[in-house]
Amino acid sequence: SNNRSTMANTDSRPAGNQPEHQHNNNFSYADVHGEWEERKIPLLGPVKSLISQLRVGQDMTKVSLPSILLRPYSMVEEFGSRTLGHVPLLYKSSSQTDPQERMLTVVNWILSTTRDENFNHKPFNSIFGETHVARLNHSNTTTYFFGEQISHHPPVTAFLLSNQEHKIKVTGTYSFSIKFAPNTIFVTTEGRCEINLGDEVYIMDKSLPDMIIKNSIIGKKAVAWTGKISISCPRTSWHADLEYHLSKDLVKYVEGTIICLERSSKSAQSLYISGRCGGTIYKSFAPISLDKLQNERETLKDDNSGSYYGIGLLKSFMESTGLTPETKPVVKKSHKKSKSVGNTSDTFHDVLIDFTDQPELVPEYPDLEKLPLNSSRVVWKEVAEHIVNNDMDKADEAKLRVEESQRIQRSREMGDSCGGCKGVYFIVEDSSSLAVRVNEEILQELPRMFES
Repeated sequence: SNNRSTMANTDSRPAGNQPEHQHNNNFSYADVHGEWEERKIPLLGPVKSLISQLRVGQDMTKVSLPSILLRPYSMVEEFGSRTLGHVPLLYKSSSQTDPQERMLTVVNWILSTTRDENFNHKPFNSIFGETHVARLNHSNTTTYFFGEQISHHPPVTAFLLSNQEHKIKVTGTYSFSIKFAPNTIFVTTEGRCEINLGDEVYIMDKSLPDMIIKNSIIGKKAVAWTGKISISCPRTSWHADLEYHLSKDLVKYVEGTIICLERSSKSAQSLYISGRCGGTIYKSFAPISLDKLQNERETLKDDNSGSYYGIGLLKSFMESTGLTPETKPVVKKSHKKSKSVGNTSDTFHDVLIDFTDQPELVPEYPDLEKLPLNSSRVVWKEVAEHIVNNDMDKADEAKLRVEESQRIQRSREMGDSCGGCKGVYFIVEDSSSLAVRVNEEILQELPRMFES
């Protein structure tokens, strides 16, 4: 489940359906727990009508969903909350001298953004031109988030994380398509992310992995990340591959390798990681050669159906080390020593990071009255309040007004065609990979947005 803390830095935050929340203009529902998260969805009325219109393989991003299926905040709000929740993990990189440790720091932060999911309801699709700003004050330093929806169909969000003290700047995009199949929904993501830590750049081929929602209509629902993400640092030649799975018994887990691609680096040990999404992630040093890694990339295929437990890198790794399936600790939290791997003293039971011990931090937001009309919290304010109050008729009416206004705006600015990505604060440099460059002026504007 979502492990979002109910603490706003150090201030207690009540449940989202309490009246005092609706009089506080400095919050986002993306950070608030509420009964809407687990609210049951009846299979009659608007939902039945929606299901009857869906066709196998249909792109659901172009379908207007009834409010009863939605959460009271938008996708760009969700992404801001998600990326800031554990951003202090990146702070240590400025003092780390070992390039492998810096790669591990980046991997830990990425793992924190792909926690165990429970999307009973989905966030709103952000409208074209929608913006969102947030900041996190923690450890005597401030990190800012800024997001902008640069395309509506397909939905593409550009984002920035910035911390000047630790010389951190993260820029990227994420886009998604949603395909419907009988009782299963497939979410395919695109977008590129660059993590700048000082003079090093870590390039992610995707900002988020894909997602699968099994038993979406009938049966025990399971929402899980699937597929691969690769992270490379050209300056140090360190490379990481992460692969997300859903097992046949609905266990959500991630595995991966971290390896130095510089052949002359004989002393660099490869690292294998494995664990539950949003739970405990374990590490082990492993004798995986560069040649073997490249070979298995060509020969091993994905199996996102979860038909057997432990695929891809895990299967080949266990074959190379002689380990049996019973020895892997994907679902264990024991710190006991188990069978050694290779010639090292490290074992599968060494903990890399335990997210159950790290509550997510809650960002701060500017006063609602100071935000422009295209800000997420302004655009969706009325719809969100009706959803929280469980008044779905009024929520649908308010949502329709937002969507009609969106269509008029797009018609004025871009004509009848979609016209590709167009940002005010982000410049798209490569339309195929969705690589972007941020307008540097926004870096100066972010602190002023929080001035009283």
